[in-house]
Amino acid sequence: MTSVVLQSLADAYMSIGTLVFALAGTGIWLFRIFGERISAPLSDRPGLGPLFGAAATLPPGCIGVLAVARLYSSGRVTYGTLLAAFLATMGDSAWLLLATHPMLTVGLKAALVLLGVAVGSVVDRLGVLVPAPTLVESASASGTIVPSTLQPGSPSMTSDARALDITTVDTIGLPTAPSERGRWSTGALALVSLAALPLSTAVAVHAVDQDVVAWWWGGPHAYLVLGSVGFALSLVVLWRTSSWRQCGECGTDTRAAWVVGVREASRVTVWAGAAFVIWDLLATTSWFAAVTSSPLTGIVAVVTAALIGLIPACGVELAVAGLFVAGGIPLPGLITYLISQDGSGFIPLALSRPRAAMVTTAMTTAISAVVGTVLLVA
Repeated sequence: MTSVVLQSLADAYMSIGTLVFALAGTGIWLFRIFGERISAPLSDRPGLGPLFGAAATLPPGCIGVLAVARLYSSGRVTYGTLLAAFLATMGDSAWLLLATHPMLTVGLKAALVLLGVAVGSVVDRLGVLVPAPTLVESASASGTIVPSTLQPGSPSMTSDARALDITTVDTIGLPTAPSERGRWSTGALALVSLAALPLSTAVAVHAVDQDVVAWWWGGPHAYLVLGSVGFALSLVVLWRTSSWRQCGECGTDTRAAWVVGVREASRVTVWAGAAFVIWDLLATTSWFAAVTSSPLTGIVAVVTAALIGLIPACGVELAVAGLFVAGGIPLPGLITYLISQDGSGFIPLALSRPRAAMVTTAMTTAISAVVGTVLLVA
């Protein structure tokens, strides 16, 4: 059993953790640089909002949907933009699916983006409820002094709203300055990830056999050693930095972005490790074969997946993806869940705009059930 657990934890880090490390920091840094430039013109061309919202979720993980939720809460994007992001995001399940089924994941992501843009555009055109607050309302709520020309009722309020210094209200909608706590463990995890990345990449793309590549890094057990050390450091970083609460945290420079990327990798690695261990241990039991031989199918799988999507937790996202990889749910069930789940965007949205959060999660759940049912019938 010990060998099964160690191999599962090593696989979680080598197949997913290093991938998150390579992509998360880059994605956060690029979003910080270009996100403001892209979102600023949306006040002039709101029709592009849903496209922006869906495209913001292209990086795997929760950074995109969290950023759009913050932008909506500050009154800078339309509700259709928010809904497009919620429909298009794959959350942390994208990491596991990308590592195990890369081509399928790309296809699913493209379909979700198209769905998000289409539904978001229709919602904006129909003028569905849940309008975002104005910049003036957001500024007043945050204690920012609003010029008299921008007060409600002022003739120049609408035309001059953009004159308000929006940087005092909200920048790109991402928290800043990662905590210095856990600095040494974060640095150690970054170094191990850099060392493990070539090995994990070669194995992931099946370029060479795992045992052959491992010899380049010190022997046949290099994969297991690097994976185990990486997972242990991920656990330490998660404990030291409480990074499960920092998904989407972003600084203003390259170093801060990569620090957050490493901490994001630690969070996903630990969740993935737990899922891997559970599944691998279950696979050793006698009744597991009987359960997986008759997995959830038909309308039961669709309804179950849609309801599970109501649970706002990164661990659930990885668990459902792992269930699909293990053959526990069919593809329509996975697609239903991906549409229903919120990519960790529900909780921060509910704290600032509870009505919008409830309406959004109800809409995504209903849409997911419809799409899943259509896929079953087709």
